[in-house]
Amino acid sequence: TLALLPTDSRAVFLRLGVFAGGFTLAAAEAVAKAGPVDLKRLIDASLLKFSGQRYDLHPLVRRYLMQQSKIFPEVAAAHAGYYLSHLGASASGNPEDERRAAKELAEDTENLSRAWTWAVHKESPAQLAKRPRGLQTYFDRAARPERGLALLDELLASGRAGPVAPQVDAARAWFLLRLNRYPEVIRVAGAARTRIRPGNPALETCLNALGAAHDSSGDFASGRRAFGRLLSQAEPGTLQAGNALANLAINAANRGAYAEATGYLQNAERVFTRLSLRNKVIWCHYLGGNLALDKGDVLRARVQLEAVIEDARSLELKHWEVQAQIKLALALARSGSLPRARRSCQELLEALENGRLEGKALGVYRALAEVHQAAGEQAAALTYWRNALSEARRAGSAPIILSALVSLLGAGLGAESAGPLYNYCLNHLGRMFYADRNALKALGTQAADGDWQHLSAAEVAALVLSLTKEVEVQPLPVP
Repeated sequence: TLALLPTDSRAVFLRLGVFAGGFTLAAAEAVAKAGPVDLKRLIDASLLKFSGQRYDLHPLVRRYLMQQSKIFPEVAAAHAGYYLSHLGASASGNPEDERRAAKELAEDTENLSRAWTWAVHKESPAQLAKRPRGLQTYFDRAARPERGLALLDELLASGRAGPVAPQVDAARAWFLLRLNRYPEVIRVAGAARTRIRPGNPALETCLNALGAAHDSSGDFASGRRAFGRLLSQAEPGTLQAGNALANLAINAANRGAYAEATGYLQNAERVFTRLSLRNKVIWCHYLGGNLALDKGDVLRARVQLEAVIEDARSLELKHWEVQAQIKLALALARSGSLPRARRSCQELLEALENGRLEGKALGVYRALAEVHQAAGEQAAALTYWRNALSEARRAGSAPIILSALVSLLGAGLGAESAGPLYNYCLNHLGRMFYADRNALKALGTQAADGDWQHLSAAEVAALVLSLTKEVEVQPLPVP
């Protein structure tokens, strides 16, 4: 078939081998100098597929073209330049440019990864130094932290990061945070911040990641110090000040200081509104919905979270869309709207199983557990609480470990089938974590003193998981 093509069409076809995972007409014209007529000839020759918006190649054809495209280094450079320009726009600071870039790259993760690899090995150090922040912004917005982390690791492994290595580590810390790998965040961000000069945006990334990791680990005092340092360094009314205020709101909510959290959050939203930063305002609305949920104002939480989902979709903010979907499922379950909660959880679970929710397993499992528990389906609730507990152990999150453990007790485990687990938790949890005994008192029991102060949260979680096996609690298959 290829031999029957005109010479110019054959050359176009060979140049298309530079693309990975499909491409748009605009990309074909800019990178391969392929116009609509050229592409139509290839479609007619069954060498190219068209879905109505994107063109794609059969995997075997793509493999053949990948080998041939090496003879066109100028095409590889054009390909990298095209996709890396969109990557740069994703961190421009202009919300509309960032939204447009995110939309342009929505289905081009593979092309972007190939362009990044070209840049790592071919670009000058000065050009390469501009890339990490754009990569962080794009993959965070797209909720693809694993892919973003892998590309940053590729740059470090190349030995070409040089003086930009601290900024690379700042972005790596942010992706590690999104993946709930809190001990690694504290190590990486803690080391990177000492090598970044004041005024560099990467320093703010380090302190935000560090504070959030401390918060998620249950060390609220350290989290508050990190965010307070950011606020003290920021000019009033700036983006940095707004970020610090929003994070201080999260820290206060985690401590149960809801009035303090509300004050910080209102100030943060005022800053972002004055700066016309819709993406940050959406973040504040998400935090407001989450705060309402924590306070038990379920109807307010539902209204705010549903609005966040709609607004996040309009701005291509995948991370906040998914986070709001997870919290909305909890709000629906707590307000008795179980059919909607089930549908929402099923969509989240399918996305998780298909690899589209990187770093979101813990939140999805917690939502599923609550929904099944509210429906009285204790076996399924137990399964998902155990899954959540396993994820929380990997993350090193003491507050979430406590939440999962207490919820395991409330999942309907009877003394006959799970007496050892029940008694162990009552006798050994006590005041181990940041919270008091209110959750245990709600069960109508008194936690006994014991040797709990010699055990870490992770050790208790490990013992509880092993006990669930010893007492032959039969979980459902883990998704």
